[in-house]
Amino acid sequence: MTTQDEAKAALVLLVDPTVAPVLSDADLDEALAKSQVKDATGTVPGTGGYEPTWSLYWAAMLVSQTRAIRAMSQAQLEDFSAEGLRMKIRPADWTAVADRYRTLALAERGVATANTGLSVIEVSRDAPLATSRWPWLTGAQTNAN
Repeated sequence: MTTQDEAKAALVLLVDPTVAPVLSDADLDEALAKSQVKDATGTVPGTGGYEPTWSLYWAAMLVSQTRAIRAMSQAQLEDFSAEGLRMKIRPADWTAVADRYRTLALAERGVATANTGLSVIEVSRDAPLATSRWPWLTGAQTNAN
């Protein structure tokens, strides 16, 4: 059994809240609250007998998105020159970090169990997609005049 404090400590190790843009305890708590997943017995959050369980990668993705939003709203020096020296600094790409954590979270949960409503469905490739109305779907040529 993992407590919320233990989950928060593990999240801190993943995201280092002291790196700018800095994260508050409230940011971390909100991310954990939004990253609860089914427990080991399949019980969903908010139902009787639920044992608190978190997807730390999902929580890390959420705080990385928060950082991306904050970073976009702050002025950042990207190009600087003085006395013949030129520096070009590329700001951290928090959106890419969020995308990576999202991928890890979905892989960790078998894609379908994060409480986002995401799921995997089987799609038949045998079903005809193109008709004379939309020939570009298969590259078919028609004379629709």
